[in-house]
Amino acid sequence: MSRKRQIDPGIWTSEQFTNLTPEARLLFIGLISNADDEGRIKAGPKYLKAIVFPSDSFPTAKVQAWRDE
Repeated sequence: MSRKRQIDPGIWTSEQFTNLTPEARLLFIGLISNADDEGRIKAGPKYLKAIVFPSDSFPTAKVQAWRDE
């Protein structure tokens, strides 16, 4: 299963993307890079924290708020 992903350069000027907080933007990119080939990923905040922010001490509630943005 291929897991390499490319981020379109236009994302940086997308109004929807730039309206997110910086942390939510990072989470969004992490979701893209960790999703399966069909674009699916588990959405639980504990799981997202473990795969996108494994060495950071963000509370799970913050990750859930960024996900919900």
